[in-house]
Amino acid sequence: MGSRRSSSSSQEPTDLTDEDAISIKKCLAPLVQTDIEESQIYAEAKFTLQIKPICNFLVKVMKLYPFRAQQVIDLLLERMPHKNTPALFQLIYAKLCFVIAQEVPEHEERILGCLIERICSLDVEIKVKSRKLVHHNFEDYFKEIESKLLSVREAKISMLIQQFCSYLKQRIEEQPLSQCGTRDS
Repeated sequence: MGSRRSSSSSQEPTDLTDEDAISIKKCLAPLVQTDIEESQIYAEAKFTLQIKPICNFLVKVMKLYPFRAQQVIDLLLERMPHKNTPALFQLIYAKLCFVIAQEVPEHEERILGCLIERICSLDVEIKVKSRKLVHHNFEDYFKEIESKLLSVREAKISMLIQQFCSYLKQRIEEQPLSQCGTRDS
């Protein structure tokens, strides 16, 4: 335990031990998880109420005018939000991409590839930042990992991967494995 230092006007907090940091992490982890879940619920509601009609319109345009589908897809992928954009906006945009990919399957591979690239760029950035940490021994490194809360980017990548996995699960349930690899022309 750290010792308290007193000054004439206020008291400074005690020094935190490794056990304190782990204890704080254990207390805050459920709050972080709740925030992630609430963001996902809010993104889904916002998508359903505001973005879904736009998505339906784009799908209709692509189906009615197949020669314009490539332009719509190009614009969709060019305008993909930057990795520093807030997670909520990225979740809504990813949902838009998933719906379009599902409704216009001839462009699904390209759209999913772009989303995977985005997830990978977030993952690489997270790994690069973690490598910059200087540790004198493995015990310090493992204690820091145990006490670390999710960063904004880590929460973002977690939500995007979860949404991506949900999409893949839905697509697999729609198309039995015996039909995988065969495309209707």
